[in-house]
Amino acid sequence: MSSFWSVVVASALLGVINTLLLVWELRVSRRRGRQIATRGWLWSNLGCGALRTLAVASLQGAIVALYAWVAPPWTWSSQWWMWIAGFVAIDLAEYLSHRASHRRPILWAIHSVHHQSPEYNLSLNFRLGVLGPATTLPFHLLLALAGMPVEMFVVLVAVQAAGMVLTHARYPGTLGWFGHVLNAPAWHRVHHSAVHAHRDLNFGA
Repeated sequence: MSSFWSVVVASALLGVINTLLLVWELRVSRRRGRQIATRGWLWSNLGCGALRTLAVASLQGAIVALYAWVAPPWTWSSQWWMWIAGFVAIDLAEYLSHRASHRRPILWAIHSVHHQSPEYNLSLNFRLGVLGPATTLPFHLLLALAGMPVEMFVVLVAVQAAGMVLTHARYPGTLGWFGHVLNAPAWHRVHHSAVHAHRDLNFGA
């Protein structure tokens, strides 16, 4: 299967899971008497997700090829603890990319699509800029220069993307003890605040 269709199939699967979680979230909110989504913004977010999937699928082959071209002849070992280190490195790259997207106007123009919705729910996972992969590429190439194997990079980027789904959930909020070390939905909700100063907080993935 080509990289294009691999990304489409993987995105479709993740999208189905996200949609099922969104339906559950909306039902819980309705039972609690809360209105957390309107039809217009839901369709808008889903439309952004479709365009983003096509963009990523079209660019994925070139991104992986560039990553492999930049990588040095030596790479990390594939021992289990290196996979943990790799995941931390991927998360750090996402943090740096996210922070830069809020600091640099040209990057903010791409990322601001994600912050346009006044509603906070799981449909925000679909509302991502079409050119988003270009903003993270420089930071991912640093991982290539550091010797992260291309296979590890491809797998861990996908794992991180799947793990970030719950970041935009309304329930649970603080994640209890795990909220001390993870970017819980409640913390990320502050990041999506309409107050400008709040958007410069909680960049973690």
